[in-house]
Amino acid sequence: MNRLSRQMLVCLSLVGVSLLPACSTSSVDPATDTSTTKVAFEHATAKPIFDTYCASCHASGKSNYRDWLYDPTDYTTTIKGKISTIYNEVYVKKSMPEGTKLSTTELAVFKAWYDAGYPAK
Repeated sequence: MNRLSRQMLVCLSLVGVSLLPACSTSSVDPATDTSTTKVAFEHATAKPIFDTYCASCHASGKSNYRDWLYDPTDYTTTIKGKISTIYNEVYVKKSMPEGTKLSTTELAVFKAWYDAGYPAK
């Protein structure tokens, strides 16, 4: 191979390698990507507990919404993103809901939901 051919091969190889990142595909599935799409909280047994005991103080515009915002239209941010704090306050410390307590049955439902991976639906 002559010198010019070898230089051309090296240049083409470098160009090809530099373009590889542009050809890569994202591992994020747009159908399940929740980074920009809101996922609603619709769990049949857990949502009523949140609606009954959390929304009165933690919904938008309520007295404690700045501490934690409960927005059932945005499960990923307001529940999944805060689950360790929610679990700790509700189940471990039992400091929430403030001024009342969940019944034994409600605590069991909450714990079962949490242990199942705190699904949105």
